[in-house]
Amino acid sequence: MTENIATSKLLLDISQVLNGASENNDIQSNFANLVNGLFGVEKTMLTEVQVERNGAVCEYVSNTKKVYVDNQLSEYSAFPELISYRNAGYKSYAAIPVIVEGRVVFVLEMLSNFENKFSNELIQILSLGVPLVGYAMMYKKERGKNLKLATYFDAAFSDSVPQMLVSSTGNIIKANKSAMKALNIGSGNEIKVSNVLNMDFAALATLSKGFNAEVAFGQGADPLVYAVSVAKISDSLLHVLLLDSTGHSLFKSTMAAIDYSNDVALVFIDNDFIIRQASKGFGQFLGYPPAAMLGKSMLDLTDQQGRTLLAGEDGKLKPGGSGILAGTLRLVTSTSSIIRSHIVVARSFYGAVVAVSKADLEEYVDIVSEDLMDFVSATNDMVITIDSLGFIKECNVPMERVLGYNKDEIIGKDIKMLYEDPSMLDRDITYVRNGGKADNTYVNIFKKDRTRIPATHHVRLLKDKGGEDYYILLIKELETKERLQMQETSLKESFNRIKKLEGNSELKSEFIYNISHELKTPLTSIIGFSKFLYEGEFGQMNEEQKDNIKTIIDEAGRLMLIIQQILDATKLDANKVELDFKEVNMVELRNNPSIKSLEEAAQNKGLQFSWDVKYDVPEITADQNRLIQVFVNLIGNAIKFTDSGGISVSAERKSRTKIQVQVKDTGMGISPEDKQKLFKKFYQVPRKGLVKPEGTGTGLGLSITKDIIKLHHGKIKVESEVGKGSTFIFTLPITQRQSRKRQHTQQ
Repeated sequence: MTENIATSKLLLDISQVLNGASENNDIQSNFANLVNGLFGVEKTMLTEVQVERNGAVCEYVSNTKKVYVDNQLSEYSAFPELISYRNAGYKSYAAIPVIVEGRVVFVLEMLSNFENKFSNELIQILSLGVPLVGYAMMYKKERGKNLKLATYFDAAFSDSVPQMLVSSTGNIIKANKSAMKALNIGSGNEIKVSNVLNMDFAALATLSKGFNAEVAFGQGADPLVYAVSVAKISDSLLHVLLLDSTGHSLFKSTMAAIDYSNDVALVFIDNDFIIRQASKGFGQFLGYPPAAMLGKSMLDLTDQQGRTLLAGEDGKLKPGGSGILAGTLRLVTSTSSIIRSHIVVARSFYGAVVAVSKADLEEYVDIVSEDLMDFVSATNDMVITIDSLGFIKECNVPMERVLGYNKDEIIGKDIKMLYEDPSMLDRDITYVRNGGKADNTYVNIFKKDRTRIPATHHVRLLKDKGGEDYYILLIKELETKERLQMQETSLKESFNRIKKLEGNSELKSEFIYNISHELKTPLTSIIGFSKFLYEGEFGQMNEEQKDNIKTIIDEAGRLMLIIQQILDATKLDANKVELDFKEVNMVELRNNPSIKSLEEAAQNKGLQFSWDVKYDVPEITADQNRLIQVFVNLIGNAIKFTDSGGISVSAERKSRTKIQVQVKDTGMGISPEDKQKLFKKFYQVPRKGLVKPEGTGTGLGLSITKDIIKLHHGKIKVESEVGKGSTFIFTLPITQRQSRKRQHTQQ
C-alpha cells in the first residue's frame, strides 16, 4: 500500500514537472529537485548518453541496460568515479537507465550520504517514473531539431543551387526557384520526380548511401549536365541537390585530347582531394597504370610542402572560390622517388582541375642548390654568398662565430668591408666572371672589432633559378682554432644526444599513459560483470564458483589500483597534474573513508593505530584528494611492513609558515642502501626474512607521494633502522604561494 502511494505521488509530481518546464534543462533541474525532496537523496544527476562526457558507470549502465547500485562505496568500488564520490563523503550510489524506444537515452544517477540508501522498493518506484521524463525530454529535443531543420531549409532554398524535397510517394513537395528553372517545372503539388529525373524515390534513396548519378537537361549538342546529390532526412523524405557538372563532362573530352602527351597531364580531383579522373600521362609520370590512379588522394602523392600548397590550414582545397593556383609540386613515384612538376589548379564548385607538367631542369638546379646549401651548413669554414654587385646575400654559422657578426648585421652589406685589400677580391671576381676559378688567394680579413686575421679564399660563379649571377666565397682562417671547434662540436653532439633521450622518454611516458588508460575500460567491464555473476544476476552458483569469481573481483580491483598508480606517475612525469587547492582540516581528515578503512585494516592485523594533531595546527591550503593519496601510500606501506606494534600519524606546527607530519611504524625498518633508492620509481624494499605476499605493488607509491608533496611545495624524508621501524616525515606550507612559472608569466 505504501509503495502504491509513493508511486502515485511520484507520477503526479513528475507530470507537474513536465507541464511546467519549457526546456530540457528545466526538466532536468526540476526532476532532480523532485527526487532529492521526495526520497531524501543528497545529489541527483540526469545524464544524456553519448552527448555529455559520460563516466564509466554511465557507459556500463547504457551498454547493459541494467540498474547499478553500490550501497557501500569504498576504495575498492568497481568504477573510478565511485571512489571519487566516496572520497567526497558519499556512501551510496545508484544508476537507473532511462530507456526510450528500446535504447538508453539518459542515465539517472543518485548519491546519498547514508549506506544502504537505495533499496529495491525505491529503485522500482523510480524505474516506473523515469521513462516519462525520458519521453518528454526526447520529444522536446526532436521538436527543437525539427524547428532547426525548417529554418535550415528556408535558408538553403534561397541558394542558387537547385534543390528539392522528395517524399516517399515520389512527389516533389518543395523546390527552390533554381530547381524549377533547371527542371522546367512549375509549383504544382503533383509533380513526380521520376518524370523530371528519370529516377523514383527508391533510386534516389540509394544515392544517399554514396552512389553517383548524373542527369542532362536541354536540347542540342551541349546540354546542361547535373550531378545528383541526395541526403536522407527520414525514411519518407529526401533532400536532393543538383550540382552543375557540365564542366566535368567537357573535362572528359579535353582529357581524351591529351591522353597521349608525354609532357602534360590533367587530373580532376574532388573537394576531398580524391582523384576522380586522370589522363594517361599522369600515371606515366609516377609509374602507375592509369586505372590505378583513380581513388587515390592527391595529398598522398606529394610531400608535406605539396600538401601545404594544395590544402589550407583548415584542410580544405586551395584556392577558395573559383580561383587559380600555380606552383611547383614534388610528386612521389611508385618507387618512392621524387619528381618535380609545375602545376596549375583551377577551382570549381565540385572540385578542381590540375594541369601537371614536368620540371626536370628546375629539379636538377634545385637538387644542386640543396646539395650546395647542405655543404655550406656542414663545413667549419666561412662561406659567404654575394650578388653580382658585391652585396652579401647569405652566410653560414662559422662566419658569425669567427668574425663576431650576427647574420642580421652583415646581410645586405658590401663584402669589401671585410677585406683589408679589396682589390684582391675585385681581381678574383673579374677572373671568375670571365670563366676562371680563383683558389687559395692569401687575404687579410677584418673581424667585427677590426682585428685582422690571415686567411685564404676560394671564389666561384653560380646562377640562380632566374638566371642571375651570384658568387660564393669559401674563406679558410689560417690561425688554427681546431681545439675550440672540436670542443664546440662535442658540446653540440652531447646536447643532441640529451634532446634525443628526452624525446624518447616523453614518447615512452605518453605510450605508458595511453596504454594504461585503455586498459581501464575493459577492466571496468570485467569487474562489473564479475560482480553481477557473484551476486547471482545470471543464475545461482555454488560456493566454489563464487570463491573463484571473488578472486577475479579482488585481483581485478588490485590491477585497477596498479593501473591508476601508473597513470598518476606518468601524469606527474609529464607535469600534467593540476592541484585543486582548498582548505583542509587535519583533524577532520581522519574521518575520511579511505583513512578509516586503513585504520580498520591495521586493527584487523592486530596493530594499534593513532592519529594525533596538535592544538596549534591550523587549516592548510592543499588538494585534499591528493593529500589523502599521500596518507594512503604511507599508512598502507606501514601496515604492509609491520607485523606487530602499531602505526602512529602525528601533525604539528613547525614554523609560522608550515606544518610537519610524521607517519611512524614499528615494522621491519629500512637499510641505508635501500633508503637511497626508496623514492625512485619501480623500486621495492625487499622483505628480508619475511614472507613476501604475491603482488606487493608496483614500486610507484613512494615516488608518487614525493611528487605530490613536491607539487605542494613541501619536502619528505625517511628515518629508519633495520628492525626498529621507520618514520616518514614531510612538511607542507600552511598557505600555497604562486608558482614561479606563473609569477614569471605575469611579469
